[in-house]
Amino acid sequence: PFELWGTVMALDDDDARRDLLLNKIFEVLDGQSRGYISRVELAHILDAMQADASVKFTIPKSLVPREGMKDSRVSMADLKTLLSSLKLSDLKDVKWFAESVVKVEKELREVWWVALQEWRRRVAILYKRNLHRYLLTTQSERVSRWLLLRTSIDEPDIEGPMGLLGLGISQPEVEVLFIDETSEDVRHCSDKMEPFLNALELRLQLSKAAVEGDLKTAAPEELDSRILDLLQRLIDLARQSRELACLLVHEDTLTFVTAMVRTAAFSHQVVCAASTLIMVLIDYRIHENARDYEKLVRQKLGHYLEITCDIERLDLEAERVALHEAAPAALCGRLPLGADQARHETIAEWVGPLITLPQDSLRGEMVESLIHYDEARLSKHEPEEGVAVSLFSFGRCVLHILNRLDVSSHYTFHEPRTPLRSHLWKFLLNILSSAGERGRRLFRAGHGMHVLCSILRGNSWGVAREEVRQQEEEDRDEEVELHTTRHLTWNIAEPQRTWPHVDYFSNTGRRLYEFYPRDYVDDRFYGAKDRMLAATFLEFMASDSSFWGEAGVVEEMMQYPNTLQVLCRVKPPGFFLIRVLLQSDGFPAYMRGVARQIAEAHVELTTELSHEASVSSFSLFPVCYYKTREDRANVLQAFSSELNAVKSLNVELRILAFAYHNLQSLVKDEIRRRERQLARSEDPNMGGPASPTGTVKSPSPLPMGSEAEDNDLARLQGEVESCCELLGSRVPLTTTEIGDMAVALHVHVEELKREALVISSSLFEDSKLRSDHQCYQPAEARVNFLQGVAEFFYRPGRRPLGDPSLFPYELLVALRILQLTMLHTAAVPLFVKDLEETIEKMTGQLPPVPIEMREEAQLAGAAYPWRTGLTALRTFNVCRIPLRRSVLRHFPRNSPLEVASCLERVLEEFGRLNIGDEDPLQHWRQTRPSRRDTLLSLVFNHLCYFHPGSVTLECSQQGLALRLGLSLEFLRDLQAVLSATNPLEASHFFEGSKVGAAASFHVTCGDQQVCFVYMLGQWQLWANSTRDASKVLTDCPEVHDYFSWSSSSQPVRRRR
Repeated sequence: PFELWGTVMALDDDDARRDLLLNKIFEVLDGQSRGYISRVELAHILDAMQADASVKFTIPKSLVPREGMKDSRVSMADLKTLLSSLKLSDLKDVKWFAESVVKVEKELREVWWVALQEWRRRVAILYKRNLHRYLLTTQSERVSRWLLLRTSIDEPDIEGPMGLLGLGISQPEVEVLFIDETSEDVRHCSDKMEPFLNALELRLQLSKAAVEGDLKTAAPEELDSRILDLLQRLIDLARQSRELACLLVHEDTLTFVTAMVRTAAFSHQVVCAASTLIMVLIDYRIHENARDYEKLVRQKLGHYLEITCDIERLDLEAERVALHEAAPAALCGRLPLGADQARHETIAEWVGPLITLPQDSLRGEMVESLIHYDEARLSKHEPEEGVAVSLFSFGRCVLHILNRLDVSSHYTFHEPRTPLRSHLWKFLLNILSSAGERGRRLFRAGHGMHVLCSILRGNSWGVAREEVRQQEEEDRDEEVELHTTRHLTWNIAEPQRTWPHVDYFSNTGRRLYEFYPRDYVDDRFYGAKDRMLAATFLEFMASDSSFWGEAGVVEEMMQYPNTLQVLCRVKPPGFFLIRVLLQSDGFPAYMRGVARQIAEAHVELTTELSHEASVSSFSLFPVCYYKTREDRANVLQAFSSELNAVKSLNVELRILAFAYHNLQSLVKDEIRRRERQLARSEDPNMGGPASPTGTVKSPSPLPMGSEAEDNDLARLQGEVESCCELLGSRVPLTTTEIGDMAVALHVHVEELKREALVISSSLFEDSKLRSDHQCYQPAEARVNFLQGVAEFFYRPGRRPLGDPSLFPYELLVALRILQLTMLHTAAVPLFVKDLEETIEKMTGQLPPVPIEMREEAQLAGAAYPWRTGLTALRTFNVCRIPLRRSVLRHFPRNSPLEVASCLERVLEEFGRLNIGDEDPLQHWRQTRPSRRDTLLSLVFNHLCYFHPGSVTLECSQQGLALRLGLSLEFLRDLQAVLSATNPLEASHFFEGSKVGAAASFHVTCGDQQVCFVYMLGQWQLWANSTRDASKVLTDCPEVHDYFSWSSSSQPVRRRR
């Protein structure tokens, strides 16, 4: 019994121990006192114990781990059943192993917890500023999805951390997120946030450092060095990833750094570093590839780049002032950095200060850096994707560049150095070449064509402009207007290249082209590369339709009223651009618009001077012509409209003639240059070749040179000829208007010739005239004009004018207009050709009228109907005999009858003179010409239509009548016939209107026929049959061919 009891006690002790061990195992595994443990966890513990060689038990079949094993709750009773096959020693091992496992898990969980807390702390920092969205690509897919649910997407304007369903980053939410992640995984996710936190911290430090100390002063050296270090570190971080750049953009780094640059309160090193940081941030082009959760960054970057800028609302002058007001911002120190305005800076506020830095070297360095940055996109693009759009092509950057290139602006507003202007043109070309239609609109908003033409012009023509303050310059302009009464006059310094009423100046203070000499100091060493690039700019943009194409370039050229005038005046001219402009279908409308602008300004001034009250001169004062009365205003408006119509047509012709004149002058100047070069090369004193005899060889009449030079000249002449033909095709006149114009020119030229002779043979001494007639000084310009005509037309030797103010410039304009109308006709009337020859002589384009008697030797031995052979021949220079009004009033010519009657009186008086007693070559400046000369001048310059300047006839009393082919009896019979006819009804009018055209009236009297010519109310007898010396001067079969345009093989283009 004792042994049995011992056995029973032993069995009870083992069961107790077993229960105790099972309870311990259950308690260890049920650390949270849930009343159950995990079957899977128990199975894994038993499976892990099998790796120990000392373990001998077999895992119960129900606890063997297998794939797809489902977890379940294991109670205490279930545990006893599951482990019933294990021995007591095995349970002890299981207990020890479970305790070890739980201890290790607890330690790992503590590490996991610390990592979890650190991750949550870092996320919270970014989450509060709504920056956690930029972590998505750095976290695992599951964590990224978790963060995305807590990110605002559809409301980019709200910067709060609003997510879906009000989710947050509470501790339980984070624990659930990483429940299956190890501490290493958590730390890995946490480490990925380190750069973002650093970037945020550096950004905050930069904001604080920039506003340290006295904000009214510039940054001290120590603070400047610290800010430079912060910027360098931010640059390094921004270059690491796109997400870091997003974070910095989100934190308004672009606008703040731009404000730092604009204040000019930091060193140049800081400005360079700030500019580099801006380039790095915008180079990611987040506005083009932003994700849904990056809408806020895209919005801020779009605002900074001015993507939504309304181009049409941009004010160029306001932007010009704003750009250059930013330059002295250092006077305000760093105050703008502490204001909210720093959040509204854009890329234009960054570029503007860089291109307006006061030091040339620093300004050039920054412009160069901008160009290099913008050019980098050209090498990065894929061929199939095309070139990326320049980030400077959205807003006001283009306007700032154009403002700096506008050398016609005040000297404080534009770039004075030629190399930097060349760089700015290169920068502008890079920007606009990929900007498409938007770039063209920006170019137009910045008055790009005006800027380009001001660069092309440079200092080639115009007057030097003194560097004074802008207000003083405006005050000076006001004084100039008082002196000139705002009338445009010829610029005597360069009259051949600057015509009044050809260019349009929108600013009333600027009436002439002006330039600052210091803007072109560099040209001596650097060359005019800015002008070359300006011309290349338009040609490049027209070269491909992917840029602007020819149509787009022409449209931009037409935005500036002086484009044609500038392109034809520069050397070398822009032949390609001229042709493209003239060939455009819109050119006539463009030209009419330009002419109307110029004409309206002139007519407005002219009418104002005629009806505005002025105490300083005789005017409608004190009884005034008030325009406030509606009836007077309407009358004045109608009158001005009619004047504008006529003036506009004249201005349009004037502009075309000006272009033609400059192109023709280009060829002449080139030929003269080659002639001078050839003369120097053949001059022994200049080291050139001499003839074998040692004498200087006479220069060739045409410039000779190498074959290449001759080809260049031929090419130049070809280009000029093609452009001139296009100009001729654009003459806005009908055949009728051309006829009227030629007649009007002829009548005015004849009167000018008479007045010039009167002035040149004045009855006064010059000093006495000026002292006795001070009131006529305003007419001095007209007197100079007439003296210049006399010098050119009548002087015996060809010499340059001593005073440039004497040149008859307006006649030169008339000549060019006349030549332009003749360009597109294969044959023109001799009347027009003779008129052209006359004006060419009056303007010095042809030699003056010769005084030698070259006809006498040719006609001496011939038998002609007007020759008797009894007396010698003598040539009379009838064009040099003045006819004063005291003489002319006795010889009216209002009808053919009056002309015939006057001729009868002249022939009768001439027949009573002894013409052989006077020297026919008496000096043409004699004060009182002889009666013989006066009668000859009356016949050939007043009563008869006669073109040559001299006439040869016999020295007899009947010599004049014989040369005309008229007798006194015939003239008396002719008067009887004329008294019974209406000449205008029987006249034949040539091309032109009934008011302005020339007309011919043929009259037959007996067996002889004569012709009268009618022009603008005045009649003359035809006496111009000079081509055939065997005929008398009044022979009239050729009158029709002389005046008519109908023989032209190619008609003048009709006005569109």
